[in-house]
Amino acid sequence: MIDLHIHTNYSDGQATIREVLEIASRKKLEYIAISDHYTTTSKQNIIPTLSLEIIDKYIKEIRATTASFSTKCFVGIEIDCESKFKDIEKLPLEEFELIQFEDVFSINILKEVCELIDKRQLQGIFCLAHPAIHFYNDSYPVDLDFIRKQLAPLLVEYNIAFELNSRYTHRWANLVPRIKALLDMGISFSIGSDAHFKSDIGGVLEQYEFLKKMGGLKNIIKLSI
Repeated sequence: MIDLHIHTNYSDGQATIREVLEIASRKKLEYIAISDHYTTTSKQNIIPTLSLEIIDKYIKEIRATTASFSTKCFVGIEIDCESKFKDIEKLPLEEFELIQFEDVFSINILKEVCELIDKRQLQGIFCLAHPAIHFYNDSYPVDLDFIRKQLAPLLVEYNIAFELNSRYTHRWANLVPRIKALLDMGISFSIGSDAHFKSDIGGVLEQYEFLKKMGGLKNIIKLSI
């Protein structure tokens, strides 16, 4: 199993990087990603967040610690897309193996994400972090036609995965037709616990069962490291 969304005490998580890897190894997770928060919005006054001053230390510690474990760990980050993109561009984005784009509330923000990927020629794994498929357009919630004609083509072109997240099951568990539309169009799905507490790490069985019932296990993101 995989858990590609775990927080540490570098942002608002409880565990250290080593503790995350110890728990993941004990639970026999094959792949994980540590993806702590980065925001320059007012949220930084509410939750701890990565800063430009500690990013290098964060990346180095993940890489050094991972070398001691059999569980494969991606160096990740969860970027708040309500931040100004000029602030996001200050990040060493090329150093990250996995980037979670959070709060992509509209198709226009998604297009900005795609432009950023192009501009920086980024490689790696890209995910929409705990997305609501209710992207804002002229209607709310958006219809299947919007998903098929506007959302899905961008996700396919830029190889952006759609995350099923343990903390936000309300955003996907009751939206079977929308998820099915994404599955049918070949969208990749990422699975993450969004763990902030040690006990939550690896809590991803519900997502696997959900995809299994829909014949969507083949859409789970393909990984190598």
